[in-house]
Amino acid sequence: MVTAFDGKEGVKKAYMIKPDLILMDIRMPEMDGLEALRILKEGASTMAIPVIMLTSCSEDIYKLKASQLYDEGCLAKPIKTNELLAGIAKVFERKKGK
Repeated sequence: MVTAFDGKEGVKKAYMIKPDLILMDIRMPEMDGLEALRILKEGASTMAIPVIMLTSCSEDIYKLKASQLYDEGCLAKPIKTNELLAGIAKVFERKKGK
């Protein structure tokens, strides 16, 4: 597992490491999760990396914006372990089917 303090660091690490999955908060310092997601989905080497967004925002506009950028879902914080595991399992089931 690799972690990043902010969106800018997360994007940089994603380009270097090419993880199997990214869990990313929408609200982060330096660069928010929506901007980081947009950059990742525009990059040829990172566009296929699945991203599950996390948010404490109750406004649906954030979830809508994330879904328009091709995230794999948006989970509300506090996150229940079973919901997170189900979201991760769904991502890998889709990847396996491709």
